[in-house]
Amino acid sequence: MTITRQKLNDAAARDIISPAQADALFDFLQLQDHDQPRFSFTHVLYYLGGLIAIGAMTLFMNLGWESFGGAGIVVLSALYAVIGLLLTRSFARKNLTIPAGICATFVVCLAPLAIYGLQQWLGLWPDNSSYRDYHQYIQWH
Repeated sequence: MTITRQKLNDAAARDIISPAQADALFDFLQLQDHDQPRFSFTHVLYYLGGLIAIGAMTLFMNLGWESFGGAGIVVLSALYAVIGLLLTRSFARKNLTIPAGICATFVVCLAPLAIYGLQQWLGLWPDNSSYRDYHQYIQWH
């Protein structure tokens, strides 16, 4: 059931609750509902931004990243992970759970890239395939 200001005003008009209680209850319910997933413009922007960031760091990796070498990929992945964790912490402190969750998901999605870079750096990656090929031919390593 959706509780609207009009429904609370109707309840106040029937003397079920006072108008002051209706206002206070509506304000309280709005604060409780601010971080619920819904199809609002702000939430769509949150999810779109997260999708772009996660896609850029996972699916759209190209051979340009290979030029950084394994150590460069590990450093860049770690840098992005630290930034993502700082953003997650900042959003969580502001009680913005949806953007905090999206940033935390971004950090988790960086793990395969960091592991790939580490394996390349240490010479443990067994063949000459690139990270770009990982998603096409999921390999055990």
